[in-house]
Amino acid sequence: MRYFDGRFSKTSKRGFTLAEVLISLAIFGVILTVVIPKIVTNQRNQTYNSNFQEFTGALATAYQKYQIDHDFQVLNSFGTYSLTPYLNYVGVDTASSLNVWFGSIACSGGAPCYKLHSGAIIRPRPCGISGSTSLNAVDLLYDPSGVYEAGKNDAVYIFLYRSGQITSYGYIQANTVNVCGTYNPTPSYDPSWLLW
Repeated sequence: MRYFDGRFSKTSKRGFTLAEVLISLAIFGVILTVVIPKIVTNQRNQTYNSNFQEFTGALATAYQKYQIDHDFQVLNSFGTYSLTPYLNYVGVDTASSLNVWFGSIACSGGAPCYKLHSGAIIRPRPCGISGSTSLNAVDLLYDPSGVYEAGKNDAVYIFLYRSGQITSYGYIQANTVNVCGTYNPTPSYDPSWLLW
């Protein structure tokens, strides 16, 4: 208030009206509903991909150690279960399921899964390389979330070749064969988070 000519007069200060505040909040809310899910998805995908790259490095090292321990001979009984003693996992899981492009694959006592420190689950497959030169790869499943959600395809097939090269289903080499069957490089069933 000001004192002017012996009278008090009010000074008016203009602020935001209620309508302006509500419109601003509505616009801000719309922006957040579009941006936040994309940020969360991108962050999750980066985490999944980083953990996957770390695991494939560990898998390559496990294969090298296996070869050294077996005088660089790939035995007839070799499969991805042969590599589990060389991998750093935190527990054996016989109750979970993994999300794959065609549904789910269960972990069981006969085909256990292994929980990694990142929270991911791997399921080695019983298929193995035999003495035949046409059988050139073994494979396993890698689920980055470690949690089954129906209809969500976030697991990936990893192929380990005799040469030590590692690929996924989307980058599988032509004429790749193992005991579980023949695989064709197309179509790609790699999940959206996977980047090589």
